[in-house]
Amino acid sequence: CYPDFAFIHVHRCDKYGNCQIDGTTIEDVDLARAAKRLIITTEKIVDHEEIIDHPDRTVIPHFIVDAVVESPYGSHPGNMPGLYYSDEEHMSEWLSLSRSDKGVQEYMDRYVYGVKNQAEYIKLIGGKEKMQYLARLERLEVPLDAPWARRG
Repeated sequence: CYPDFAFIHVHRCDKYGNCQIDGTTIEDVDLARAAKRLIITTEKIVDHEEIIDHPDRTVIPHFIVDAVVESPYGSHPGNMPGLYYSDEEHMSEWLSLSRSDKGVQEYMDRYVYGVKNQAEYIKLIGGKEKMQYLARLERLEVPLDAPWARRG
């Protein structure tokens, strides 16, 4: 499979597109190399010096990257290993709504078309407070509060 475009979210990269991913890369590296055009979203754009100080962490090189976009929490509702856990409550909402075309449209209208930008989306899903909870959850500091994990 050689996709026309791929979007990959990484922990950090420099303005040139040298990307670092903490932990397992899953299929990210293969997808990056297979795509005709590669757009990187990143939790943070860092100075090039930070990248070259740890070349062993660079898993996607600049010469295959077409664009870089800084997008904090850009992996939501999925997780970003080491930074924040998956938003199980949000995923549960999606799974429920996605059972019908009307539900999919409702979800898209609310979370995709109904917001101007990433900051507005984050505010809509619970803001910094929600993302801080997901960060604490990733660090195992709080119990999981997910619809499927509740008892009683």
